[in-house]
Amino acid sequence: ATNDTISRTGVMSSSGVPMAAFMWNSHWQCSGSSACRDAAAAEFVSLSQANDAQISLAIELQTGLQPVDLVTAGLTTSTQVDGVCTDAYGDTVALVLASGWAVLSQGGGCLSTSSDSRAFAVAKVRPPTIVLGCSELCV
Repeated sequence: ATNDTISRTGVMSSSGVPMAAFMWNSHWQCSGSSACRDAAAAEFVSLSQANDAQISLAIELQTGLQPVDLVTAGLTTSTQVDGVCTDAYGDTVALVLASGWAVLSQGGGCLSTSSDSRAFAVAKVRPPTIVLGCSELCV
């Protein structure tokens, strides 16, 4: 899997615990090949776990127009919220929350124009610890 768009951001919770976030766009070309898609999913899981990511985001890691199930792929104690956009060429995103994050509500859809589609996923969550004074967050 090509490792061309990896970002890692640390945020401090109010308890002083760093909270890592991980994002990777594997790109639609990779998702067109089962071998590349499976390798990208395995690498995504490995990198999320290696960085103790509390929030992970996989962009265009999909089978057809469905995000890969990253819980089944190895993030077994996590919760996944999918965003799917079928406008234009289509797009997907999978928002993955680590164990201890309670999803209170969720949604997803399109941010698009007639020639460009982008999926989004959003969740109202209760993190395992209060973050900057907030017991609930929108991510």
